[in-house]
Amino acid sequence: METGQAVCRVERSDFDFNLSVPLPIEPDKDAAAARRQEVITGFEERIRHDTSRRGGEAGEVGGESVPAVEPPTSPASHGCRNCRILSSNP
Repeated sequence: METGQAVCRVERSDFDFNLSVPLPIEPDKDAAAARRQEVITGFEERIRHDTSRRGGEAGEVGGESVPAVEPPTSPASHGCRNCRILSSNP
């Protein structure tokens, strides 16, 4: 069999059938490079816009600094009822 061809079976051999799909057409190298650059430029502009709207740097929202959140040191330290029950049982 060639690339893009397959034999398919549904439940039993009586229902076997052949399947063939057309291979994709390779895009022009110049057109692909231009499209790739459009996507990269659009992504960079979106990130730049989001960063300026947020206030400048990561970790800032609306110009105000966001405090770092420390992860809990033990399961019961965050106050979850289920964790307190689990940590009290041996």
